Amino acid sequence: MHTIVYKLGGSLLTLPDLAGRLTRLFEQPFPAAASQRVPPPRRLVVVGGGQIADVVRAWDRLHALGDIAAHELAMEAMSFNARLLTMILADAEPVADRNEAIDAWTRERVAV
Repeated sequence: MHTIVYKLGGSLLTLPDLAGRLTRLFEQPFPAAASQRVPPPRRLVVVGGGQIADVVRAWDRLHALGDIAAHELAMEAMSFNARLLTMILADAEPVADRNEAIDAWTRERVAV
């Protein structure tokens, strides 16, 4: 079974047609499927922090949060953006670890 990992820059969340673009992307055949009989790939999307991460960087400069605190907040920004993506993208669900991703793929969902 193949897994495709997509890194979605958080700035792309500002595209009004993002869901349609991703849906069309996911409908593209996986290259190996053209030459072999393989099941459809599992899909995992990792969403960047985007504008929220920019705010965290500004807060770090303003409040001297430090590397660890700023990193933790930036990771939360990524989680927030991933949750947004699951709300606008059909057939997507948030996952926090490999087992949750496997569960999502079992239901033929896109793991985010």
